Amino acid sequence: MKLGEKIKFYREKRGYNLSSLAEKAGIAKSTLHKIEENKTNPTINTLWAIATILEIPFGELLAKESEIKEDEMSVVLIEKNDEIEVYKMTLINQVSYISQPHFNGITEQVQVLKGSILIGELENPKIINARDTLVFKADVPHIYKAMEDEVVLIVTIFYPKSYERYFYEDRFVKQFNKRFLESIQKELTNGLDSVRIIAKEIDFDFHKMQNSIQVIHNSHAIYIVNISKNYLHEIRKYITDRNMNILENLDKNEKFTYKLLRNEFSIIKQEPINYIDSKDFKLSLQKIANKSDFERRINVDLYSYFEYFHPGYTFQALLISAFMKQFPKQAILDIGSGPGNHLNLINEFTDKKFIFDCIEPSSKSLLYLKEIDNIKKIYNESFTKIDLPKQYELLLSVGSSHHMDLYEFLEKSYKLLKSGGYLIISDEFINKFNTKREREKALILHHTFYMLKVMFPLDRDGLSNQEKKLYTLMREHIPYARYLALNNEITLAKSILSRLFNQVKHFYIEIVENSLIAYYLFMILELEALVAGLDYEEECKTYSNNLIDIAKQIGFETILNFNFYPTYDNSGTHLIILKKIA
Repeated sequence: MKLGEKIKFYREKRGYNLSSLAEKAGIAKSTLHKIEENKTNPTINTLWAIATILEIPFGELLAKESEIKEDEMSVVLIEKNDEIEVYKMTLINQVSYISQPHFNGITEQVQVLKGSILIGELENPKIINARDTLVFKADVPHIYKAMEDEVVLIVTIFYPKSYERYFYEDRFVKQFNKRFLESIQKELTNGLDSVRIIAKEIDFDFHKMQNSIQVIHNSHAIYIVNISKNYLHEIRKYITDRNMNILENLDKNEKFTYKLLRNEFSIIKQEPINYIDSKDFKLSLQKIANKSDFERRINVDLYSYFEYFHPGYTFQALLISAFMKQFPKQAILDIGSGPGNHLNLINEFTDKKFIFDCIEPSSKSLLYLKEIDNIKKIYNESFTKIDLPKQYELLLSVGSSHHMDLYEFLEKSYKLLKSGGYLIISDEFINKFNTKREREKALILHHTFYMLKVMFPLDRDGLSNQEKKLYTLMREHIPYARYLALNNEITLAKSILSRLFNQVKHFYIEIVENSLIAYYLFMILELEALVAGLDYEEECKTYSNNLIDIAKQIGFETILNFNFYPTYDNSGTHLIILKKIA
């Protein structure tokens, strides 16, 4: 089979059409068609991109002793087996070539036969000469820079022993129907996280929802994701024990907050309903902004509306309110208030029982906070740097602890609390991690769970062209990136998420015509937080026990650590209540 025929074979096997593969590989559809027809040869970079997208070894596309050329560089396949590929590479005229990351766990060994070369990981390359050998990680960007007019190398690519496990996760079936879905659902019930299916024929209504799973069909594959994780029974018990029985007869209350609660139940039941109409509150672009880190990485205007559609967001406010209502009316210090969405919800649940002082460095957020009438004082400063004249009985931090240095955040909270006072933290936490790659995997699996939970199928005919684009992009890329992360292909997953974010980050709409598209607009926020977290800028999530251990060192006693909206393993939205020990 020739090169072009191999590419076409694997493209169809993976469920890609010409347009989608060409777009992902960064080439024109016409160029890919010519490559498949063997009318033109791909460059080395293009061939690597195609192999990576199709999830096959680079050497799988080449015949033994075949040669691929790109400008002033050529590569000849010498030998290959399941775990090793050996190539002869020639570079002339001091050419420089930067290779994008390969699959996770791949390493390269380079032996110089002639000349000298700058080579290795882009952040730490080495110069090696004839007879020298260098081994480096190839799952990060790496460079080949010829230091002479002709350089000849022997390049050996080592694939990890676990490499093929990734391909065995795929299911290739002739027909996808209800019977096949039921067989997969048994596996998910017994603990499987998700399955990717490539099907030739489809006999299934994807608008038909399943309570415990999300079925996402796009042009490439079918993803079945286990979304059964929820602690609704524990949530009910928590608020009932604190004499806050408001989850019954929700349909009779037309307050905004209670409509959001009905949304929460529709998400858990996988009944795609949005009880909020766009007329319920107006989305506006606030003109004033400063250069705070928060505003640089997070769209405050989008946040002010669509954060309400985050799974568990209203439950979070309900749990906090149930705890706070046991205290007498008093002033509470709210840390990192943002546009004050959580305060709006707490005010409805507690009948505006409390007065809030707020600390928020974002000037845009202040414009929203000023519209909340029971906020007494707003400090437009960083919490860890501010000096306040008094102490409080209660401090509240909703979604803000991971925006600060954890030790400084807890130490400042301790100083601002009276003896016996409480620090209430509601935030997202991820799995325990020991390495950067473990942390990145935990972040991807955590954030994508929230998105997949609300990735409801919509009638495309009822969407505007812009909404159709957003709908398609999210369903094409988010399940795929999560599937890659589950199979430890972190580098490729990060690349896909970053490209997706650049495509959707400027999407903006003032009036939501189709109410369910609100969930896809929320996904922009969640993707924004995920990309910021991968960059370790502004979003610096940790695991809950790490926060609790630091709190104990400072002098806090842990009253509660409740992961009330789990995502992946121990990741999820936690309510943590700490008490200052006298």
